[in-house]
Amino acid sequence: MYILAFVIALLASFLLTPYIKKLAFAIGAVDKPDKRKVHTHIMPRLGGLAIFWAVSSRWSAVCPLRGI
Repeated sequence: MYILAFVIALLASFLLTPYIKKLAFAIGAVDKPDKRKVHTHIMPRLGGLAIFWAVSSRWSAVCPLRGI
């Protein structure tokens, strides 16, 4: 059961991340570099959303199997 949950979350995060990145650029949720930043390119700031949706998809897929 744990391996199934891990694989679901892994695949969901792998598949969702490019779409969330495009969404971040489309709505302007980006971090622009300046003298105080480490990065030199514009970075999307919605990466946590892909992780959240991946974990949520794991819960919604595995909990019905466990009877929760």
